[in-house]
Amino acid sequence: MPELGLMLAKAAEDSNKGKFRKFRFANDNERREFRIAAWLHDCGKITTPEFIVDKGTKLEANYNRIHEVRTRFEVLWRDAEIEYLKTLQKNPESESIAAAKLQQQQNRLQEEFRFIASANVGGEFISDEKVERIKAISQQTWMRHFDDRLGLGPLEEMNRPATEQSLPVAEPCWQTGPNTSLNGTGKCSSIRSLI
Repeated sequence: MPELGLMLAKAAEDSNKGKFRKFRFANDNERREFRIAAWLHDCGKITTPEFIVDKGTKLEANYNRIHEVRTRFEVLWRDAEIEYLKTLQKNPESESIAAAKLQQQQNRLQEEFRFIASANVGGEFISDEKVERIKAISQQTWMRHFDDRLGLGPLEEMNRPATEQSLPVAEPCWQTGPNTSLNGTGKCSSIRSLI
């Protein structure tokens, strides 16, 4: 495949049209560096696990992590229902206001999940506006009631700082960083993988 890259670079260099009009290698050393980089790029593909190279979606690893994201949206949905029922229990006469609030929250969750799911199957690049929306969505919080250190593999345990938390704990639904590694890669299975 490096030959194809070299052929494309030569065609771009020979072109006098559009974006390629000013594209030129400064000298033969730059051409040589490009050729070596093309070979190294292919070498990287050889050592990269197949499930990374052949991803059908941005959240795909060994499986499509959109299912984890969907589950968290389901939790937020049920939290909204629970909040509605608690409100009714305390104040039955506020049923219409509580129902309207529940409907608004559930409509928002449905729309946000559609947005996240479409970003998952989108192209390699994403607009700054969409990146900011993903970041905003990722800041929603939930209550975690289970110890997130249980069931980890040795590599995940080693990469996870020892922190004592009393449960339940409120945390962002989609975190990033070494404290949230769920897939053994050192990166979190989160919607932030979309950006």
